[in-house]
Amino acid sequence: MKAGCHEFHQFNRRDALRIGGATFFGLTMPQLLRARAESASTRPVKAKQVLLVWMYGGPSQIDMFDLKPNAKREVSRPLFRPIQTALPDLQVSELMPRMAQIADKYTVLRSMWVGGLHWQHSALPYLLTGNARTPNTLAYPTMGSVVAKVKGGPRDVPNYIALNQFPSKGADGVPGAGDCFLGPAYEPLVLQPDVKNPMSEMLAAPGLDVSGFERRTNLMRNFDQKLRGLDRLEPIIEAMDQHQQKAFDMLRSPKIRDAFDLSKEGVRTIERYGKSKHPYGGGDQNQALLVGRRLIEAGVPFVHVDYQNWDWHGVQDNVTNQPKLVPQWDRGMSALLEDMDARGLLEETMVVAMGEQGRGPIDRSHWSGTHFVLLAGGGFARGRVVGATDQDGMKQADYECFPEDLAATIYNQLGIDPHAQLMANGNRPVRIVDKDDIKILRRVLA
Repeated sequence: MKAGCHEFHQFNRRDALRIGGATFFGLTMPQLLRARAESASTRPVKAKQVLLVWMYGGPSQIDMFDLKPNAKREVSRPLFRPIQTALPDLQVSELMPRMAQIADKYTVLRSMWVGGLHWQHSALPYLLTGNARTPNTLAYPTMGSVVAKVKGGPRDVPNYIALNQFPSKGADGVPGAGDCFLGPAYEPLVLQPDVKNPMSEMLAAPGLDVSGFERRTNLMRNFDQKLRGLDRLEPIIEAMDQHQQKAFDMLRSPKIRDAFDLSKEGVRTIERYGKSKHPYGGGDQNQALLVGRRLIEAGVPFVHVDYQNWDWHGVQDNVTNQPKLVPQWDRGMSALLEDMDARGLLEETMVVAMGEQGRGPIDRSHWSGTHFVLLAGGGFARGRVVGATDQDGMKQADYECFPEDLAATIYNQLGIDPHAQLMANGNRPVRIVDKDDIKILRRVLA
């Protein structure tokens, strides 16, 4: 057994000479570790971008994509009439006629399982990070943060944008997903699309000389280079650089301003997406889906769209609220997939729609035993149903999978090794997906 840090033993003699500034190539220890992290992105690339539609609260799988009209228990049967899709093995709720019509564009994974972490929505960071994250575990980064760290994107756009809002730690102690051991430099840039205050107008401040900011930024960078020889300052400087870069990217990038300017879209397109007011802000959820598509076109590597609120409890609560929200989601989501397919964006963009849990087959309360994930584009199969649950939708009957498997599959499509190491606090190497027995979900891939 070797003493000391395992990651340290991976360095050879030449690496050791580089540490602390005594180097042939001028690399410091943090720079060398960063290079190791960046080398995680060496696999074949099937997708370049991700658009994640986050259905916070947990949509009811047995009322949307895993209907059980012949369930033994009456309460396990769908609350609304099933309708047939273009796929012989898929029926969906009558509240989703548009998604039924385009079932040949996406894959439904029915057998996701998150264990006992559904309590107080603790499964939320589990799905977003691919690691079981509770108040007692390491603050693992979200998939978007990992993509921002390992791959990055074009210089003139932010690497990671969240629309409407982003999960953060609440009063009940449930860990959020925005703060992570990579630090604030890789958290998402959270923006609020608002029809009344278009982002294009908010960013185009009158009399603002962006070129002046550019010149001062270059001076700052030149000065920072003199400090980078001090290993202990490197993480702080990196975080400052990233935050400055986000602000400057937003100010100077016509791509981002244009992405938020929906006046450039045709009236018919906007009407196709429809509207769905965000319950915790002034923005519109369906319009955010449209902005998300435009951000993908602008080159943003990872876009997170917050689509609330699926946290209904009890059968009657679901009966009351499903007819309000599900048709809105059906309209916006179908328009998004049709739009992206018609524009060729699905070739290199993964679209993932999911919540952190499902709804119990008996009482429609929190249910971690089964829930669905919708996958499209970026090398995912079209028109496929993967996995199955038992007759009452209580547990997996085929192809049991976990959040770490889904995260590993998404990373794999992006060319990222899910077992590559990133550096946590205290120079501790941590795998991106920190579990040995993960599997790539081959059955959802084309």
